[in-house]
Amino acid sequence: MEDLGELVKKDQRAELAKKAGSGAGIVRKIYHGLAPIFEKEDLDYHVDSLLKEHKDVKRAVADNPYLRRDVQRYMEQTIQEYKWAIYGAKTVDSIDAVATAIELGAGLLGPQAEAGVKVVTEPIEWMTKIPYVTYYAVKSGDWFSPVYFTAAEALSLVPYAGAIVDFKHIYLNRLRKRMRKKAAEGFLENIIKKQVKLAGR
Repeated sequence: MEDLGELVKKDQRAELAKKAGSGAGIVRKIYHGLAPIFEKEDLDYHVDSLLKEHKDVKRAVADNPYLRRDVQRYMEQTIQEYKWAIYGAKTVDSIDAVATAIELGAGLLGPQAEAGVKVVTEPIEWMTKIPYVTYYAVKSGDWFSPVYFTAAEALSLVPYAGAIVDFKHIYLNRLRKRMRKKAAEGFLENIIKKQVKLAGR
């Protein structure tokens, strides 16, 4: 039988492991916050988000839980279809976040240092944003997106508060929401086709 001292040591090791895991999770969040390009798409997260965003799909899955597999299949297909758009959005948001972090750091040294850094970072950002926004709009049919992104970029010019926009991954988040919408539409269209087929028998 284990003595009290050994049990205490085990509890301490478990607590240290828990803290280490929590610390690693925080580091991972910061890492993905600055560089979403290294973040993988989480299929379960997308499916859960899709069910929250699209009530018709949620009701269908609630009535028949086996349909969740169909939702997963449509979501997986959509992720594959948009893989280059995903890569583009992650690249744009990663450059945006890293550039903003560098600019904020330079700002601590003074306005001249910040202005000097922006001379370098701003052209790099726009060299990736303009082609991506064009590609995304054509690929997704989200024709309002250029207006949305332009408004968001205008807001990001507000000192300090605008940095929040740059860390929000606006390009990736809009793309992900669009992908979930497409997957939901594909799923619902399939359900309707099945119902029509059954009705025609």
